[in-house]
Amino acid sequence: MTKSKRALPTPMELAKLAILLPRNQNTLPADQVRIAMELYVEALLLCQECASLSFEELVMKFRNKRQVAIERGAKAREAQWRDALELNPEKESDPAREYLSKHGLCFKTARTVLSHVRTAWSMRRPDMIPDSFDILAHCKRLSSDGAIYLIPRFLLNGVVAVQRDRREKIQSRSRAVRRASKVVK
Repeated sequence: MTKSKRALPTPMELAKLAILLPRNQNTLPADQVRIAMELYVEALLLCQECASLSFEELVMKFRNKRQVAIERGAKAREAQWRDALELNPEKESDPAREYLSKHGLCFKTARTVLSHVRTAWSMRRPDMIPDSFDILAHCKRLSSDGAIYLIPRFLLNGVVAVQRDRREKIQSRSRAVRRASKVVK
């Protein structure tokens, strides 16, 4: 192993670093200085390791993981809101109703779809929904055809899930009633 000369920190620099370190009442000043020197050596090694990295690579290596997760979540939510299907009250068919129809829900009027969207939205976690937030106003857009609604696919999936849950509950109650009536006979 080749020895390389590195400039050591001055005693005052070590003392300043030692003072900044957290300590309890049992820690001796010599221990604080030893810990400060260990930190200096670790910093030196890290600087050597990172000397060839670009700024972007440094950011990726040392960036706050929580902040990265928050930013990714925000981007994912933005993408969910952009993935929207048009609901046009002036037409008998539109992409939103076709999507719901493919999933077993045939709604003839836009008013019915909007009612179900509002219900699905209200069934989301309460801490995710501001009290004053009107989902239909948020989705409403003005076009040359009049008012249209750009409804995010995740909301339409919520409509499908709510209706599926309701059907399952109704079927379960119906089976329970039939079983009960067979037992009574």
